[in-house]
This record gives sequence, C-alpha cells and structure tokens, in this order.
Amino acid sequence: LISIAFLALLTSVVSSKKDLSKFRIVPLLETIDDLKNANKILSKFWNEIYSENSLVEVMIGYSDSNKDGGLIKSQWNLFSSQKEIYNLSKQLKLNLVLFHGRGGSSSRGGGPAGEAILSQPLETINGKIKITQQGEVISDNFANADLSETNLKIILSSVVEASIDGNLNTKENKIWHNIMDYLSDESYEHYKEFISQNNFFEYLTKATPLEELAQMNIGSRPSKRRGGLNGIEDLRAIPWVFSWTQSRQIIPGWYGFGHSIEKAFKNGHKNEILDMYKNLKFFRTLVSNIEMNLVKTDLNISRAYVENLYIDGINIFEQIEKEYSKSVKYLLEVTQSNELLESNSTLKKTLAVRESYILPLNIFQIILLKKLRTDPEDYKLLRRSLLLTINGISAGLKNTG
Repeated sequence: LISIAFLALLTSVVSSKKDLSKFRIVPLLETIDDLKNANKILSKFWNEIYSENSLVEVMIGYSDSNKDGGLIKSQWNLFSSQKEIYNLSKQLKLNLVLFHGRGGSSSRGGGPAGEAILSQPLETINGKIKITQQGEVISDNFANADLSETNLKIILSSVVEASIDGNLNTKENKIWHNIMDYLSDESYEHYKEFISQNNFFEYLTKATPLEELAQMNIGSRPSKRRGGLNGIEDLRAIPWVFSWTQSRQIIPGWYGFGHSIEKAFKNGHKNEILDMYKNLKFFRTLVSNIEMNLVKTDLNISRAYVENLYIDGINIFEQIEKEYSKSVKYLLEVTQSNELLESNSTLKKTLAVRESYILPLNIFQIILLKKLRTDPEDYKLLRRSLLLTINGISAGLKNTG
C-alpha cells in the first residue's frame, strides 16, 4: 500500500505528500488472515498517508474467507472486522467508506441486498455504502427499468434505515458476542478438519464438474491461480462455490453450522442462541441464508455424482450427509419450525417448481461428465452440451457463484 503512494509521488500523479490524502488508495481485505490483521495493516497505512477528516475507503471481500474458513467463521470475521475498522477510523478522525465485494451466492456475501445491509454493523454505514453486484445478480436485479427501480429503492431505504439505527448507539449483548466467537471457532475447526483430508481435493475435482469448469471461460477471472491447480489453495472462490452448487452439495453455504450449534446446545447455550435468533439481525440473516442453501442442497442427486464419477469418495460424501442432517435438525430447533422454509411458503413453492426442471439437467450433467472423462469421441459436442446443463442449473438455482 505504501509502495502505491510512493509510485504516485514518483510519477507525479500527486504533487506532494500532502496531496496523497486526496488520492484514494483502497486496500482489499479478504482472507481470514487479512481480516484478523486489519487494524494492524490499516493503522500503519492511514497514519503514514492520511490527515484528519480525509475520506478513506476499504474494500472487504467475501469470497476467500469463506473458502479458507467456512461460512460462519467468514461471516463473523467480516462483521467483527468492520467494527474494528470503523472504530480505528473514528480514533484517527477519518471518514470511512466500506466497499463490500459481494458475489452472487450467500457464501460469497450474496442474498437479498436489503437484508445484507441491515445485518452488518449499522454504525459503519452512516449514509454511505459501496457494494458490487456480480454475474447473474445483475440481470436478476436490474434487467429492466421497473426491476432496477425496485431494487435501488430497497438498497436506498436499507441504507437510510441502517444510518438512523446506527446513530442510536444501541448497546450490544456481550453474551451474544461470546457465543458467536464460540460458534465461529467450532465451525472453523470442523470445516478445516473436513477439507484437510488427504483425498478431499480429488473428491472435489472428480465428484463435481470442477475440472471441466476450469477449462471453460466462466467468470471474470481464471479458475486457478498461477502455477497450476494442485490443491484448494490454488483454486479461486468462484469455481469453488460453483462446482459444489452444480453437484447440489453446496457445502460453502452451510457446512459446520450443525456441528457448532450442537456443541453450543450441549454446553448449555440453547436459550441464548434462541434469543440471539430473535433479536440479533446478523445471526437471523445468517440462519436464513443457511436455510435457503440447505433447501437447495439435494444429496440424493449428489450421491449420483459420487457413485457415477468417484465412488472412492463415498466416505467424504457420508461425512457431508451427516453434517447436512445435523444442520437441518438444529436449524429447525433454532427457528422453532417443523420444516425448512416453513415461514416462507412462497419461496418454498418457487424452489419446488424450479426443482422439476433442474433435476433432469443434473442427470444429463452426470452422463455428460462420465462420457467426457471416459470416452470423449465427440468432445466439442459433449462440452457444449455440458455448458448448457451448467447454465440451466445456474439459472434454476440462482445465487450460484
């Protein structure tokens, strides 16, 4: 960051160090380590470059932290880091704008824009916000004038509401903060243990369309980082989410939830978690997004991918099944419901209608993947057909990458 400022001076983009405060350099904080060290990084940078009352901007990314640490760890770290960054900006008397680099899927910060704005630390908004709208979200939200107007009204009203509520300085419940720390740590340990298994990456590449996605021109950036694709650390977040979604496993959207809630309940925190669900907007939105991902997950279809494409991965799949069952069980306890989406019958019916169209596409995709991998005689035709199934499943599930 300092080198960018030095380069600006060297090339006369700015005429003096004093003018650097008008030159907006935007740090991107995205990985678990970035978020953990946010204050250390920004304190040194801001003190070197900016004077009092300068406008400073920080971009926070939602993708890599999810891949690194799982959904709960990622979301809670993002929430906590925003508070720390805001407090640091107040301490240094700087005017902060947070730039939210959200993706389409809820695991990458997607979901309803209004809910997302209202579930973050409200004091950080203060009348201004920047957010990205990516991929299929653009056409879903801004395909025509009426749709654009509706969604912009939702965003605007949410920013106004958050700005008003954020200035009320409502006190936080310290117990909720401690419980979220606990859930975050427990889910992280469980998630890391799961993705660190010896044959996990092989499972990902063979029991999902990951390899084929990496060869296609999907997304704004390459699927892998420089140096090849040798493990999940080389994989970008978009194909990571995309491949799990296509195979209907969607673990970036819920894995670790059931395990962490079970541990919390057994340690006597059930009443606090139920209270947190009713009164803490952040947690309620998190649970709502997890619920939607659990509904979109179909492990009967996922089992067909495993049995037809990578039978040696059945042990990993059974772990996914176990965590899925646990997540559904404890989500219903948290929401006090008898079935998923009980309180949102409209969305439930919509997803059920879509499912009748998505299921055949998943079956076709399994057949095409098997043919491509074993006997690719008509490679171009098979590849084009596979791309059609990918597009169809994405359109049906929405919020896919």
